[in-house]
Amino acid sequence: MAEQKLSAAPRPTQGVRRFATPSGVTHVRTCLSGQYVVVGNHLAQHRELSLTAIGLATHIFSVPESTPVDIRSLAERFPEGRDRIAFALRVPPQEPARSAPLHEKAVALLAGLRRADERFTLSLREVRRLAPAVVDWFERGVGPVALRHTLTADLPVVMKYPAGVLAYRLRELLPPPLPAAPEPPPVTGRAHRPPPFQECDGCDRVFRAPEPGRCRDCRHDHVTGGGAANAA
Repeated sequence: MAEQKLSAAPRPTQGVRRFATPSGVTHVRTCLSGQYVVVGNHLAQHRELSLTAIGLATHIFSVPESTPVDIRSLAERFPEGRDRIAFALRVPPQEPARSAPLHEKAVALLAGLRRADERFTLSLREVRRLAPAVVDWFERGVGPVALRHTLTADLPVVMKYPAGVLAYRLRELLPPPLPAAPEPPPVTGRAHRPPPFQECDGCDRVFRAPEPGRCRDCRHDHVTGGGAANAA
């Protein structure tokens, strides 16, 4: 008679913790020892991101380094389609940028380089890494058209690392900072104002003087003794 095999021992459940709530969701959390990704609540409970954007960001955090996460690669992987994926990629979770409008313009410029050269199919990680350097160019007065030409002109025939080529050009060709705006001239005192109008006490002529009194001609006649009267 064949020896009876004992059944496998049950798996330990010490790593399972249950959190019961009176209503709503009930969490059963298991301590995992295999591959997993940690997602913070700042992303999972983000109030401004769509569920598509949150799910897409979670996927991006879970893949290995250098995994393509451009629109075409993600559209081939997921059923949402290019339009929904492109819309979700416009708001990736990230640290606050120095200037949000300039950062968004930098991301748009990097994403659009693919139209100039198909080899510039950058991953989202590469775009986020290069965007601050693009912002540096914008802050130094270089517009998108001129910067796009600088990054895509006279490219090497063999370009194994497009992101490296962009990083090199952004770093080595960076123009000097804009000159500081001239400071306004110092205020030396109150602006000169002419004295107010006065009515002459001698001839009713209107003249300018700090205080009421006589005009210049009446003062002169008073000093010389009356002018015409002296002549008589």
